[in-house]
Amino acid sequence: MHTYIDRSVVEAYVNGEKSLTSRVYPTLADAVGVRVIGDEIVKVKPLKIWNLDGAYRNVAPSQ
Repeated sequence: MHTYIDRSVVEAYVNGEKSLTSRVYPTLADAVGVRVIGDEIVKVKPLKIWNLDGAYRNVAPSQ
């Protein structure tokens, strides 16, 4: 499974066949983590995390 989280957008792709996209707006101050839940034991390996730059960095606003 590949999961991409970017501020309010969560996208998950499973086995190259199924996908899920959702908008999430956490309102609690401690909403800073990710939890994986399943019907059976869930193993996450490997886990890779990247910090992304903004898409509009160094771009002058339109006039």
